Amino acid sequence: MVTFSTLEMIEFSYCLGDNPSASGGPPISMSWDCHQRTMMDIDVYEEYRPKRRNKGAFHLSKTTRTNL
Repeated sequence: MVTFSTLEMIEFSYCLGDNPSASGGPPISMSWDCHQRTMMDIDVYEEYRPKRRNKGAFHLSKTTRTNL
């Protein structure tokens, strides 16, 4: 049996990417620069985690990409 007690969340910044398939605006990638590391009990995370997003919520418009 496998169990988990803690999790580590790592937040990274955005950077200009090199993916040629961006539908509009510049491609955005994840940078290697770590903004924040958070250790948390997994039960606390599950109690307060945000609602899960659908696939469409991750789409960035051309304007948003340009502003980033």
